[in-house]
Amino acid sequence: MENVTASTHRLSTITGVHLFKIAGHSLIKRADFMIESNLFRVGGHNWAIQYYPYGTKEAARQHTSVFLHLKDASEVRANFSFCLQDPALPSTGEKLKRNCATHDFKPCSGWGFAKFVSINDLAASGCLAS
Repeated sequence: MENVTASTHRLSTITGVHLFKIAGHSLIKRADFMIESNLFRVGGHNWAIQYYPYGTKEAARQHTSVFLHLKDASEVRANFSFCLQDPALPSTGEKLKRNCATHDFKPCSGWGFAKFVSINDLAASGCLAS
């Protein structure tokens, strides 16, 4: 009698959203300042967002910088995006959205945009409530 076997593997996509609100943005004065979100879990992994209001050195201090950091000691493939949220239009107020193509995160590493949005465009966007 012939032995017949079969198997199926289903790939799935896990989606998550994390709203990182920065109250008192106008009080930030130091150019080397970084703000990190609380840890959040998506897809069974711990993540954090790092935001540099005056950018990183690569941004020549003319742009804000934002990065997604994997906080686990594992490798993960992920797609992600960042956008500004207009406080006057919380349900539809996405502005200046930037998408990242698939990225392979190494353990405890980050990826994102050294030049997310210019400081002048951020000030003009209406997204800064304070």
